[in-house]
Amino acid sequence: MDDNPLMTILPINTRYVIRDMMIEKYFWNEYALENRYNHGKTIEEYFYNLLHPLDQFSDISKKEMEDKQVGLGCIYQYNKGILKVALVHKNSPADKAGIQRGDRIIFYNDKNLENQEKTKKNHRLTTILEYEYASGVSKKIGYIDHNGQKIEKNLKTESIDSDGVFYSNVLKAGDIKVAYLVYNSFKSTSGLLNCFHKFKLEKAQELILDLRYNTGGYLEN
Repeated sequence: MDDNPLMTILPINTRYVIRDMMIEKYFWNEYALENRYNHGKTIEEYFYNLLHPLDQFSDISKKEMEDKQVGLGCIYQYNKGILKVALVHKNSPADKAGIQRGDRIIFYNDKNLENQEKTKKNHRLTTILEYEYASGVSKKIGYIDHNGQKIEKNLKTESIDSDGVFYSNVLKAGDIKVAYLVYNSFKSTSGLLNCFHKFKLEKAQELILDLRYNTGGYLEN
């Protein structure tokens, strides 16, 4: 029974929901079980204290973010200490500013991002860089473009039109029709269902599902 007095800081129902979900669904559920009496004073802090040190990906977001995405419109990837832009959503603030796939991010709001390993702390920083809870939030970005030029931009977050499907098409490989889908979020199923309806109408025979830049989502999806 959870009777540790430290846990009275958080509402008991909230604590139980987070704890039970982590113990049931989390890959490192034994670690979460051992650390359920942590000193988290907020929902976010309690959740992050349950995460295994090797976990660089798990995150928690507010309910109002479930069906929308607000940010600059970029997805980022670490590669040997270098943070690069992996994808840019069309008509997003990043796209309008000329940021392109392959550009190297060197700082964000004066936080150095050069030669940084993909740690849990840095993953949360890039999550903040990708997503926000409100439009109009200013973010100062420093990056090196594909020409090697160092550029600084002051951008504001906007609501990004995204249903998880970044790109889809039906291609021909000889006599075979191949459906190609770049799916970068499990937060919505509407775009996915529309794509497979299109694939069915075009009589696709094979499927390539590209999840390289998928940032995760919800367990029910």
